[in-house]
Amino acid sequence: MGRARGDLAATISAVSAALSALAILGVVVALYFQIQQTEIARVDALMTHRSELLMFAIGEPELLVSWGFDPSGNASVAKLQAYASMVFNHMWASFELNRLTPEELEYTCKRIFKNEVVTTWWGESRAIYHGYRSLPLGRRNFPELVDRVYYASAAQRRQATDRSPAQRTAPGP
Repeated sequence: MGRARGDLAATISAVSAALSALAILGVVVALYFQIQQTEIARVDALMTHRSELLMFAIGEPELLVSWGFDPSGNASVAKLQAYASMVFNHMWASFELNRLTPEELEYTCKRIFKNEVVTTWWGESRAIYHGYRSLPLGRRNFPELVDRVYYASAAQRRQATDRSPAQRTAPGP
């Protein structure tokens, strides 16, 4: 009987230790996800603040120089570049948080890169996106996917400009 009590006590102790370990593991996992959520909220707040400041500057083009956009030559080009910056930041965050699929990103970029100003802006700014740190739980290939569309768009433009005027007006195959 004494031995049975000892075995029972040992079993209860082992179960208690296992439950305690699971509880501690649960706390660790909860803290991990809390840290990730806090980082995502911080990035979202910074992006919202940046967008608000850029929108104010778009309304007052002389302020765009504070963001690295030169309105002295053509204010509408500087405004479009500033807006493109906001759009690409939004797409980056949406993609990182799995709210924008690779197919949606590619589809959107194909349309965006039809505009020469935006295409030029990406060509000048793309290195910044390659240096971004990924968000927690995020994906790291946003700039690579955008670059793939960017280079395909540039190749199509070169082909279009390389053709003779007669070839440009001739119907395709």
